Amino acid sequence: RRCDTVARLDDGTFALLLPDTPPDGALILCGRLRASVRALRGTPLPARVTLGVGLCTDTGCAHPEDMLDRAAHLLYAARAAGPDRVATDFSAATGAQPAEGGGPRRGRAPLKNT
Repeated sequence: RRCDTVARLDDGTFALLLPDTPPDGALILCGRLRASVRALRGTPLPARVTLGVGLCTDTGCAHPEDMLDRAAHLLYAARAAGPDRVATDFSAATGAQPAEGGGPRRGRAPLKNT
């Protein structure tokens, strides 16, 4: 879509900005992206290629940098949970309880690892 943006932040980190996508739609997209990366295994790419995602849906961030910082925090949580994971603040955005993951971390919303 024209309103969506993909940006490379560093060697192995990219940002997807999806301004008109609700949190559940963004989570569905993350699942599709992970499935696409899994489908690449066995091709010329190394078998260890995975996709970890930090999905920030907190639109109440005061500055865009705050949202990127939150997404980075979530990405580190996804990586810590293991390969091919998504960590999101989705439960904070919807009021739902996270399916997995711990409670609040350093005053932040609970994380959901899938």
